[in-house]
Amino acid sequence: MGAICDIEECLVLIVKSDELATRPRESELKIWFDSFASDLLVPVHYATIGSGIDLKDWFEAQIKLQATNERRRLLLGGFHLEDAITFVGLEGLVQGFDVFLLADLIDAQDPKFSEFHWHRLFQAGGVPTTMSQMLAEWKTSETCDLKALKIVEHSHKYHQIEK
Repeated sequence: MGAICDIEECLVLIVKSDELATRPRESELKIWFDSFASDLLVPVHYATIGSGIDLKDWFEAQIKLQATNERRRLLLGGFHLEDAITFVGLEGLVQGFDVFLLADLIDAQDPKFSEFHWHRLFQAGGVPTTMSQMLAEWKTSETCDLKALKIVEHSHKYHQIEK
């Protein structure tokens, strides 16, 4: 899979379990991602994963929307590694997406078992990375100066939220 060098091939999905309460950082990140999506034209979706959601249907809809892309890349972050992230990541891989796991945007409910879930995702083909790394890769590969400048601006804002 390698590094991502084309921002237009990416889809960002932030998920959480329907059992979790809103976390303080979540609202700041949503504002950042909304701005990021409008400035850089990267599709950003938010999903609450519960027992009633059909992931296969959701992925099939995304495949239709991204029909012109040769490769479909899913940048995955959110809350509840043990179920929401693991289920979505594995389903994305089955549906033919390159799944990049944004480790700085993934929280585990039970750190005691988080290593198991990370290994499961990696063995299935998920690629570990961070949002910070993605921003750095896009910045260095972007040929349009204005877009590169916007990526730098968003990178600075993201690092402020990260702290």
